[in-house]
Amino acid sequence: MIFDFAGEVYLWQGKNSSLNARSIGIKFAQKIFSDYKRPSWASLRKINEGHEQILFQEKFKDSFYFF
Repeated sequence: MIFDFAGEVYLWQGKNSSLNARSIGIKFAQKIFSDYKRPSWASLRKINEGHEQILFQEKFKDSFYFF
């Protein structure tokens, strides 16, 4: 899954994702990141299931899904 917050783009990969899905996901996330105008401080980050950082989790603090 790719989450685009303009200044932050995250590629979240499930622990059961195939190598092919991971490879395609990385390429697609890089394309999305480079195809749109972003602030100079923008970042693209890969997040693996079970290792979600606090900054990533905070994006969903009001959602029904909890890490």
